[in-house]
Amino acid sequence: MTWRSTLKAKACEYVVWHYLLGGNRLAEENLANAQELIWGVKFVRDGVEDGTTRNMASPALAGLVIDFFYATLSALGNLFLEVFAREVPKPVVCLAATALRAAIDEYAIMGIRQDHQFESSTYSKVFMQLMAMQTKIDGNRKHAAMTRALRVNPKSYIGHAFKHLEKDEKKSRKSKKSRRHNYSSSSEDSPSSDDSSDNSHTSDDSGSDSSDESSLTQNSDNTSSTEMVQPPIPVVIPLEGVGDVTMEDDSTEGAIVEPILPVDYDGSDDVYAFQQFVTEGTAYVKDGNVPSKNCMFILSHHLTDKAREFYVRKVSGNPYKWQLSDFFTELFNYCFPIDFHLWQREKLQSCYQNSKTVKEYLYELNELWNMIGETDEGNKAYKFWFGL
Repeated sequence: MTWRSTLKAKACEYVVWHYLLGGNRLAEENLANAQELIWGVKFVRDGVEDGTTRNMASPALAGLVIDFFYATLSALGNLFLEVFAREVPKPVVCLAATALRAAIDEYAIMGIRQDHQFESSTYSKVFMQLMAMQTKIDGNRKHAAMTRALRVNPKSYIGHAFKHLEKDEKKSRKSKKSRRHNYSSSSEDSPSSDDSSDNSHTSDDSGSDSSDESSLTQNSDNTSSTEMVQPPIPVVIPLEGVGDVTMEDDSTEGAIVEPILPVDYDGSDDVYAFQQFVTEGTAYVKDGNVPSKNCMFILSHHLTDKAREFYVRKVSGNPYKWQLSDFFTELFNYCFPIDFHLWQREKLQSCYQNSKTVKEYLYELNELWNMIGETDEGNKAYKFWFGL
């Protein structure tokens, strides 16, 4: 059995598990379902989230990639760790998707499975189309972010934390735009030095203010939107070894306590430790009024071991271009195994009451449900009842 035929055989298994196809179904049903999956490349998609299609996110595709490329010691992912350890290479994802397409094609002619060879002469065009699709995904910021975060269910603990961060970042960007607009309006409406010629002293002061203001406005026009000077003139509090952290005048008036330092994160695949760092780290930089471009550098002082390795390799080259939500997402992807979500589901399936009290059993189930983002009450009731 060749390497390619082995991949195809695995794909045939996942097609039956995840799609409405197989020998236990009517030929007409198989035919209709296969053609629908092929149309619009639906077999690699996993529904829609917030109006955006979840491309290259189908459970069948994720399962096939993990099973074939990572599950055994002799799998390519384990033989070539320098290539596969941090993320699944894009050609590998597209190759697995092509194998799924070949497996679905076996039902797309008669509705009864007809074995076809998985040959490059037949499927190279499909592979190239999928690669082009992946390139488009990478070129779209929102799609790319969703693809990077596939291991995190948006309804899970961590998924909710990431969503909250993204909302905060959107609000922050809107607030900055509003302040720039207000400042620009006030600059245009301010009186010139010529209107204050009655008093020479006042005239001098006005002229000085006007020249400063026009200089500031001119500098702002020549600067990118992310670097524009924002009024009112801020109080700059230097932090030794960190750089300047800028805070508005009125933000210091209501301060009651100093921001609480986050607990260091070592990069272990412990969801609770990771979530604690996300929560505390976010609160620390927000309460400390740290500019968004400096957040990653500040938080790097609380990363150790594998998490520190992530910062050095991925972020330290240019920490100021990162958004906080992207930083935490990539940190998760670096530190947690690629099959983390599937592993959590397997853990849920093998969870039974045994010697635990009903209360303890339900508590454990709730933790797992929150971890994987399970919201279907019917599924919860079924698992609870048959696990007693």
